[in-house]
Amino acid sequence: GVNAGPQMTEAIEFQIYLEGIPGHGSTPHLAADATLPIAALAVQIMNLSGSKLPPLSDKVLTLGRIYSGPNRTIEHGDVYNVIQGNSYLEGSIRTFSDEEGEKFREEIEKLVKGTEIIYGVKGKLVWNVHTVALVNDEEMAETGRSACRKLWGDDVFDQSFGKQMASEDFALYRSKARTCFAFVGSRNPAKNAVAAHHSPKFDIDEDAIEMASCLHAQFAIDFLKKCTR
Repeated sequence: GVNAGPQMTEAIEFQIYLEGIPGHGSTPHLAADATLPIAALAVQIMNLSGSKLPPLSDKVLTLGRIYSGPNRTIEHGDVYNVIQGNSYLEGSIRTFSDEEGEKFREEIEKLVKGTEIIYGVKGKLVWNVHTVALVNDEEMAETGRSACRKLWGDDVFDQSFGKQMASEDFALYRSKARTCFAFVGSRNPAKNAVAAHHSPKFDIDEDAIEMASCLHAQFAIDFLKKCTR
């Protein structure tokens, strides 16, 4: 696939730390539980996608980990009767729009502040922007498609291939120059290369490496010819 416009999302990681007052389960009035507010916060954050952003926009909100306890783990002994004073949550935001990503961030910040007030805990929110959205320049994409046609003809294109909700830090180059990111398929059932990314059975058809190299070279030749006209 070599298409113009948005192709892959930005990737923004967030980490939320809550600090309360630990105590014994028999005296909750002397403690400030950090477990209940982090659980409530997780539900509220997941509701943002459907309540605070345009319903037809492409976005993914993921909560990857949630803990309560002194070491962000539950593997430190019997804790059934302990009110935990610390909790932690982390997740990620993926959108094709910088504006929508910023809206997500604003709403999560509001929720953390509200949690502090309602539950009497202290909150800390940490952001890590891994990459921006990957957007292909229209002219560069056409140069890429032309290079594909020269090498393999029109049948090489996967007409069903569209935008991906995954992210790629190649997108950072677009702040420096016009860019084009091509997707070269490496799936091949004949070689048992069919498993998805992050699967322990993931493998690729290495013939795709040759195809990608040829496309890279042809694109460079065609682009440089345009520059010298």
